[in-house]
Amino acid sequence: LGPTMQSLRCNGRGTRAEGAMSRACRAMKNICRQSEDALDALDTRRGPHARQLACGTPMWEETESRSAVARRSLHRMVFKVYERQGSEHGRREERQQEGKRLSPALLGLLGINFLGGREERGEKDLIERLEQLFKEGKHQEIKELIEVSELFKKGNVELSWRLARAYYNLSEEEKDKDAKRSSVDTAMAIIEKALNSDQENFAVLKWYGIILNRLSEFQGTAATIENSYKIKDMWERAAALNPKDATTRYLIGEWSFSVADITFVNRQIASALFATPPTSSFDEALRHFMHAEKLSPGFWSKNELMIAKCYVKLEKMEEAKLWLARVIERAVTNQEDRECQEDARELLKKLNKLY
Repeated sequence: LGPTMQSLRCNGRGTRAEGAMSRACRAMKNICRQSEDALDALDTRRGPHARQLACGTPMWEETESRSAVARRSLHRMVFKVYERQGSEHGRREERQQEGKRLSPALLGLLGINFLGGREERGEKDLIERLEQLFKEGKHQEIKELIEVSELFKKGNVELSWRLARAYYNLSEEEKDKDAKRSSVDTAMAIIEKALNSDQENFAVLKWYGIILNRLSEFQGTAATIENSYKIKDMWERAAALNPKDATTRYLIGEWSFSVADITFVNRQIASALFATPPTSSFDEALRHFMHAEKLSPGFWSKNELMIAKCYVKLEKMEEAKLWLARVIERAVTNQEDRECQEDARELLKKLNKLY
């Protein structure tokens, strides 16, 4: 398409057609991305070089067929642009109409909905931006970007759970208890709506459990115990959908540790609420934390700290000391790392005195 586009540009055929050609070229490139050389061959004519490059490519048959149809349609439209005759005013109107027709028609032949494709690209770009802001800890900016997004207003689940996550993280930054609770309530309302829309989205399930767990803390011990089964169920379903996510495995481990470490009073409350109260053990918690570490070694200082705490509970002090040392030696990248290091130093100091 390069020479054709250059010819259009030189002959003043207008930026609309040229822009449409650019979009068409990008669409074809996506479909024929197995090889730049194969793409070039398809854009002119199918030759032995293209077949050689395509050898062994499973998608080639479909790619070749769809691209050939798209190429023929594209060439017909381009020739029509050259064949238009008439006044300058007439040619301008014809260029505008061709520009409007070209890209949706061609992208349709390629199996891509023009408006839907643009929306998908917009969603992808926005999510990439949001994830970068998340890494930078800019939760307020994430909140503002999502809330003005038309995709969010249409009920986009990927944006919804990220907005719930932003409200949750903003609650962590709040000093005032009422403001903290308000942010958690908002996060809960958003994630519940997302769950109603999509119960097979692992991130929705994971964050539903996280937010419900925090909301339960505001509601008291009885609510925490009462919601414990539901929280674990959410995380186990999330882990089943995405078994490679280390954070979800950590959350299940934290649940197991909390249940194993429950006080006598809370155990009595649990017995009153459930015929069969939730049970777990420090061995089980350790298995989950180790699983998370295997999935993503060194991914979180808190996971390493919890491994050390499990070893302490299991009275394996030497192993505990080794893991505490790992936490202390980690590079500090955020406030949570600092807090984990402080906890690790304090615990290691106690162990050194006792053992």
